[in-house]
Amino acid sequence: MEHQIPKPHHFISRRVWLLIIIFIATALFSLFYASIYLPLSSKVDKLTHTPSVTPKACTEEAKICPDGSSVMRTGPECEFTQCPTTLKKEEID
Repeated sequence: MEHQIPKPHHFISRRVWLLIIIFIATALFSLFYASIYLPLSSKVDKLTHTPSVTPKACTEEAKICPDGSSVMRTGPECEFTQCPTTLKKEEID
């Protein structure tokens, strides 16, 4: 009676299935990463990107008003704000 050696087909099949499972898991992880983290990183880039219009800084000058108070430059044109109006004593009565 001749003794048959079992074919290694069974072990190859397990290895193939293991490789297929690893490949599918890697592909799913890659898709998950691409769909979640890549859009977030592009939003972060947009948030940290310097704007194309550079904000303008006004010089720190003061204008002395007739009543003795002072006003600073402000706004996009860096104009002095209006001096506060003071009412004369005759206007109050």
